[in-house]
Amino acid sequence: MNSLKTMVKMEDEVGLIASIYVMSIKLLVTSKQTINPYSHIIYIHRVDEALRLIDEHHRQVIQNDFINHKHQWWKHFYSAERYLSLRHEAVGSFLTHFYEG
Repeated sequence: MNSLKTMVKMEDEVGLIASIYVMSIKLLVTSKQTINPYSHIIYIHRVDEALRLIDEHHRQVIQNDFINHKHQWWKHFYSAERYLSLRHEAVGSFLTHFYEG
């Protein structure tokens, strides 16, 4: 049960990182002047770099589940069991690269 709590916590963290990422992009695109555009640019770069460094399948999970919020996109590619395993791996891999960057 403890590993389930840890996984949920990690997924929440990736969700928060993704929402800040999307918000930062929107602010830079729609606002002529943000309070500190460099902090948004650095954050975007950090997320992009973590995405670049992870496996292609992991990147697909992070982008579709957490950034683009595509619901059940995985059904065309994976069984439920494989998807859940891949999602678990993707979350761990993304967080590792995000915080190492």
